[in-house]
Amino acid sequence: MSNDTLLFLAISQNTDSNTYNVCHGEERTQQYINGIKKLFEYDFSKKADVMICDNTTKNLDKRIVQALPFDTLYLTYENNLGAESKSVGLCYQWKSSLEEINKYKWVIHFEPRQLLKSHLFFHSFFKNKRNLFKLREDHVWTGLFSLETKLLDRFIQQTDIDKRESVEGVMLRFMKNYSFEDQDLDLLWNIWAYRKWVHI
Repeated sequence: MSNDTLLFLAISQNTDSNTYNVCHGEERTQQYINGIKKLFEYDFSKKADVMICDNTTKNLDKRIVQALPFDTLYLTYENNLGAESKSVGLCYQWKSSLEEINKYKWVIHFEPRQLLKSHLFFHSFFKNKRNLFKLREDHVWTGLFSLETKLLDRFIQQTDIDKRESVEGVMLRFMKNYSFEDQDLDLLWNIWAYRKWVHI
């Protein structure tokens, strides 16, 4: 481990086709491929190690694997927590990856179904490493943020999210006790139910 930062990619390749308002199948896989390719137009090689976690399959689509750096660390498993609640599923992804995450001082969390318009966030973080979130009214955007790993560990240990709660709101309440900055992201997020991309 030569870097003090882990780029953590959270994906859910195989969503339940019966889940309402969720993108499925080839369209979803292609969004991941496009998002990963755009992400790695930025050179992380001497800045961050890369880990990908999928909670829906033990066998990632080979095109996703081909789009990732050769030395990416993989954690893949199958459970239905994401179908119960995206927030519950995401927190379990963090929890199941803590042993690896805690080897680093910083973690950048990114969900690559988003499509970056620029690499503004990464330029900002690596120029001055700090806790960065995009504030959105009563919550933070968890699709892309940076955080000291000790704080993510503390959040996971202190928080028990149920399916009625949003991890974005709970994370904001937690972070009010710590220092962080509001950071523009410059990315597109797909609202599948409305078949449109929105700028974040």
